[in-house]
Amino acid sequence: MFSQSKSVMEFALSYPVDVRCVPLKGFHITLKADERTRCKLAKNHGLLTVDDFFACFHIGTWKKRGRRIQGYIKALIRQKCIITAESLENCVNQTVDVIYVPEDFKLSGFSEDGTRPETLDILRGNEIDAGAVAEEFFELSIDPYPRKPDALFTPLMAFRMTE
Repeated sequence: MFSQSKSVMEFALSYPVDVRCVPLKGFHITLKADERTRCKLAKNHGLLTVDDFFACFHIGTWKKRGRRIQGYIKALIRQKCIITAESLENCVNQTVDVIYVPEDFKLSGFSEDGTRPETLDILRGNEIDAGAVAEEFFELSIDPYPRKPDALFTPLMAFRMTE
């Protein structure tokens, strides 16, 4: 689903992780977006504002040669209501679970340990950009049709034809 190749969009977040240096027990990272980064996140994802953005990940090994990123993203965003065009606040709470495997990895026995990640991706090179992973999952969690709770859609009166 997610690829390590060049993206059309320039990511607002970047936190490259050298996969050769991941200890057996893994490690934790926390990404907190500053104002400049939040402005770029808003622009990248068609939002009015991103008022807060926080990602917490554990990066570890998976079946010796694979790498796994697990954690969550929390954000406070402002979007336009699709009915009233008024600003509304939304909270983003998204879990992240993605496994990267080398290109020559054999998928037989993939779930023998009960592991069911949200995403499986091919590891190309020696780096995973944890910031890009956070931003991709953030994009997937944004409500594409934000609507104020009290906003009602009233279609125009149907055109009546007279005989």
